[in-house]
This record gives sequence, structure tokens and C-alpha cells, in this order.
Amino acid sequence: MASVALAVEEPTPRGIAAGIARLITSGDLAPGDRLPTVRSLAAELGVSPATVSHAWQTLAGAGLIVSRGRSGSVVRSAPREWLPLRYRSLADGSTARLDLSRGTPDPELLPDLRPALSRASQRADAASYQQKPDIPELHDLLRDSWPSPVESITVTNGALDAIDRALARLVRFGDRVLVENPTFPPFMDLIEHYGLEPVGVELDAEGMRPDSFAAALGSSPAVILLQPRAHNPTGISMTPSRAERLARILGRSRTAERAIVIEDDHSGAITEAHDVSLATWLPERVLHVRSFSKSHGPDLRIGALGGPRDLVDRVVAHRLLGPGWTSRMVQSILFDLLTDPTSVELVDAARAAYTARQREFAAALGAGPTMVVLQPRAQNPTGVSMTRDRAQELATLLHRSRTAEHAVVLEDDHSGAISSAPDVTIASWLPERVLHVRSFSKSHGPDLRIGALGGPRALVDRVVARRLLGPGWTSRMIQAMLYELLTDPESVAQVAAAGERYAQRQRELSAAVQAAGATLRAGDGINSWLRVADERSAIVQLAAAGIRVAPGAPFQLGEPGGFVRVTVGMVRDDVAAVGAALAAAARA
Repeated sequence: MASVALAVEEPTPRGIAAGIARLITSGDLAPGDRLPTVRSLAAELGVSPATVSHAWQTLAGAGLIVSRGRSGSVVRSAPREWLPLRYRSLADGSTARLDLSRGTPDPELLPDLRPALSRASQRADAASYQQKPDIPELHDLLRDSWPSPVESITVTNGALDAIDRALARLVRFGDRVLVENPTFPPFMDLIEHYGLEPVGVELDAEGMRPDSFAAALGSSPAVILLQPRAHNPTGISMTPSRAERLARILGRSRTAERAIVIEDDHSGAITEAHDVSLATWLPERVLHVRSFSKSHGPDLRIGALGGPRDLVDRVVAHRLLGPGWTSRMVQSILFDLLTDPTSVELVDAARAAYTARQREFAAALGAGPTMVVLQPRAQNPTGVSMTRDRAQELATLLHRSRTAEHAVVLEDDHSGAISSAPDVTIASWLPERVLHVRSFSKSHGPDLRIGALGGPRALVDRVVARRLLGPGWTSRMIQAMLYELLTDPESVAQVAAAGERYAQRQRELSAAVQAAGATLRAGDGINSWLRVADERSAIVQLAAAGIRVAPGAPFQLGEPGGFVRVTVGMVRDDVAAVGAALAAAARA
């Protein structure tokens, strides 16, 4: 055994732990090797026993060593070979005050099995080899609760058993399988076991991304393996609209015409998401797997597989050559649990408790925002204007958010009539959650000091009431002046011409900067955002040329990048010279 003390480069808890970890990783310390006692190593390193004890705790927490009380600490044995490769990292035997690594249900939220156990023998025929594999009453109950009409159902020993048996009948060595990325590690173990090639499909908040799914279908997969609800590890549940879209893409694909979808609905009754399946649109190509492990207990080892009769029959025939069938007594217990009112109530309560824990945990990680402040057009300082498609996308994300359920959107449309972009607001999709602000300062003059606020009556009334305790109201004379400006044809034409002129100045200065060897994107309104190598150097160089720009740092959150704001709307002439100066400053 290598000398532990010689491997320690830094006599701190972290340094000691790192040195021993290197010895274990390199194999110089083998599984079962005894480590020096805390006191002996402390004396050899010239540190306190507490320092070595902290290092030991770090190593134990990382699963590298285990304490055996008075016998001392030893290097933890290698994972048992009976565990599949990716299961080994999930089956670390180290202890922790709060273990959040297992992916198992809370035992306190599982229904009591004892009443069902006492009634099992009354229903199940446990003494026959010739009976049908599934008890009829459970079979009928499952059919009634299936997410879509189904030709055939069989009971299996859990979800992975169903998936394993299905893969055995559907794939050949070298076939490709589409899986979500990330995915459940044992899926990858199964894929490797059958000599298959995994093709990852990226996820978003609604499930598999349609663009990524369509691209992956180009690999001509034999199987598509997905989790429609409570995806492990992300917790994402596929929406019905996304399921329909994926089914349409698959149905039109010319490179995956024979691909079979296997859906692992592993969380079943404890998820609040809609029960959804691509079989609603492609019944002849989907095998749907339902598990009861998380809702009723992992040790039941029971699940169900449903789909086209020819595919299910192949799985049933294959199982008869191995486990045969799922114990009818266990099926009887599950039927009892699914029909007993007390058990049903307990599972419903568990579902509600898990949902509440998800929300509370998300809130504890970081409370959701109460307000979203944005500039829909001519954003200051960048000059970017939001497109209608992006506004709709943001509205959809906000509507689905569980951490910003009550957030109000405050939109500052400060450039108003001089913006060249179309008028856009998230209120088109979320009218009850948006306050839209319209300013007339840039279009009609800053000294008017007038704007307008619109939105839900309840929110606007609160603003009106608060103003009555301060400025009271905006002068009605000023309001009358604005009305005149907004309706007088000559004033309207002047403002429209100003908007066109600002847009022209944006285009001209952008072209001048580009001609001088740099890049300035033509913004909307009067401002644009210039990337520079060094903000301070750029400002100094421009000042020497008699040009003043705004530093970018005050506009940025966190660590500022290299930018300056350029009020392009003030560049009336000498555009080429100004563009050349900006380009030179960008490189300074």
C-alpha cells in the first residue's frame, strides 16, 4: 500500500482528501485497504486530528472510503458487477443526512399494502400454469384508464421489463434508437446491451423539440424511446399539442416509416400532467408502458404494456420463455389498490403532495419574479425591437411558468411613434397580466412630460389611486396639447417624417462603420449598441475626436462587457467621418 502521507501535497482537509483520492483513483490504494488512523496520519503530517477527520468526512461523503468504527476506515469496495454500468453510479452506498439522489418515491406517501395483501388470494388463481397471464378484472381496469384506445394490453414486471421485452422483439444489432437528451441511465444500459446506437433528441419545456426530433428521424431509427410525463431526470411533461406535433412529424417521415414508439409513463398516477400518448394519432405504431412503482411501491414490480395486438403478442410470447407472467397474486393486489377508495385517496394525496413539494422547492431555490420589465421597441441601449413571434413565444413561456404565475409584465414603449418596428405587446396573449406604457417624449418633446399607461382595470386603478397621493394627475392642458399634436395632420406628418429620418440615419451610420472595418447593427429608434475592445479606451479615443458616447457598463447587469451606446439619431451629417471614428474606437 502506498504511503498516504507522501501523497499529501497540502496539509489541509481538502489537500489531504485530494491526495488520498488520487491514490484510490490510480489504484495505489485498492478496495478494502485500511487507511492510517486519524491520529497517526495527523502526527505524520504535523496537523491536528480534527484536520484529518474533516478530510475523512469529505472522502466518505464522496463514496471513496467507509468507516468501520473502531476498526478504522477502509477504501470502499468497487461496485458489484451484477449492477449494470450506469446503475453503479446511482447505487452509491454512501450515507447522507438528506439523500436526494435516488429517484424513489417517499415511503410515507405510498398506500398501505396490508389490506390488499389479505384479499389477494381470494381473487388470484395461483396454482395454474395454463391460466391467461393477466387477471381479467385488472386487464379491463387498465384498458378503461389507458390514455388512448388500445388493441391489446399485458401486465409486466415493471416498466423496464416491458421496455426490455419490447426491444428484444423490435430491434436488431446496430439499429438506431431515438432517446431524449438527457435520459434515464438504465435506458442507455439497455441500448448498449442490445448493440444499438442511441440518437439524442433535445428537450424544451414541452418535451422533445420538434426540430431536433425531425432531424433525428433522418437517422432512420427502429425505435423511439421517450417518457411522456415526469421525464427522468428533468421532470418535464409533454403537452398534448407537442405530442400531436411529434406524431405528425413521425407520420410524415420517409426515413422512419417503420419506427415504433415506446412510451415509458413511469410516474403514472402521481403526476398532475395530462395523460398523453402519441398513440392518439399513431395507434398502430405506439407501445405505451404504464408503471405503478412510484405510485404504489417499487417492490410490487408491476407495470403494463399496451399497443397494437401483433406487437403486444410478440412481447407476451417472449415473456413466456422467461419469467412467464407477472404473479397473479401481485396483479390482484394492484387491482385492489386501484379500486379501494382509501388507496385511491392516498395516491391522490401523494400526487398533490409531490406537486406542492415541487413548487415549494422551486420557490426556495429562487422566488419567481413579481414583475417582468421590458422595452418592446427600440430598446435602450441596443435599439433592438421585439418581433411579434418573439412576443408570442415569451407570453407562452410566462403563461406556463410555475415560478412566475403571478408576475405582471411592464412594457415601456418609450420611442412610440418614431419607432420603425410594428407596434407589439405581450398583452395580445396575456391581457390580464400586462401594463403597457406609451411615451411621447422622443416623438413630441421631452418637456411635455406625458405618457400613458394601459392594462387591466384593477392594476391601472391602483396606479391612479397612488398618483392622487402625489402629483395627483397630469395637467389637462398638457393632455389637450398632446391630443392636438396627435390629431393635427401637419404634426402627424412631421412625426412620421422624423421616424423615417431616424431609420435612415441608423442605416447610413451602420453602413459607414462597416465600410471602416467594424460592425454596428442598425437599431430602431435613436440608439444603437457598439461592441468595443475596451470601453474606456473607446470613450477616450472618441472624446479626442470630439465625439461623446455613453459608457455601456451602467446599462448592464453583472459583469459588464465591452460596449458603448451611440445615439445615432443625432448624426445629421458627416456620417462617413463619424463612422470611421466609431470603427477606430471599436478596435482601440
